[in-house]
Amino acid sequence: MHSRTTIWFGLALAGMLWTGLTIADPGSAPSLPIPLASQLPLDEAEAAALDIQQASGATLQQVQEIQKLMQNPKFQTVARALTTPEMLQDSKTLIQHPARKAVITAEILWLIAMILLRAWYSSKRTHWLLALWNRTWLGATYLAVAMFLIPGFFFGRVYSRVVLSMVHIFWKSFS
Repeated sequence: MHSRTTIWFGLALAGMLWTGLTIADPGSAPSLPIPLASQLPLDEAEAAALDIQQASGATLQQVQEIQKLMQNPKFQTVARALTTPEMLQDSKTLIQHPARKAVITAEILWLIAMILLRAWYSSKRTHWLLALWNRTWLGATYLAVAMFLIPGFFFGRVYSRVVLSMVHIFWKSFS
């Protein structure tokens, strides 16, 4: 049951990433007409006004929380480092890279291969310590290949620059 859940979760995640990366124009969604308060009956207008007041109250609270977060010196350091022109240009290059679909396809194939390899190893080993060891090294291998090797192969030096600079920023900020 656990492996079936993992497979479905992986496929759902891959589907979300696949559809998220193939959207042509984020601004192309149709806009819905919002009726003016004078066009609504009195009860609906009062309900709309109440909704706006509640939403603005929640928004005000969220803005205050964000302002409090932005006053944190560690957040300011990370935000300053992540918004350098080099980092923004590299991030833009990654987002617009033509090999995005190839990366997702390779990630899905790698996930399926690891699920099959993990199932084969778990059918061979019966001792709990060996099963724990196999889950550990297979999980670490999956993460290393999925996070570094596959994107690094398709994206090249841009990906390694972004990852290394992010690791450096967070290591410097939080250690």
